[in-house]
Amino acid sequence: MPDETVRCIHIGLLCVQDSPNERPLVSSIMSFL
Repeated sequence: MPDETVRCIHIGLLCVQDSPNERPLVSSIMSFL
């Protein structure tokens, strides 16, 4: 898989963590992208 695809999957998995405290802020997500 291309690096960009893997990065997007990783970000998506971070966003669905069970604990809201473990999820990244929207501002962090924007900097990841």
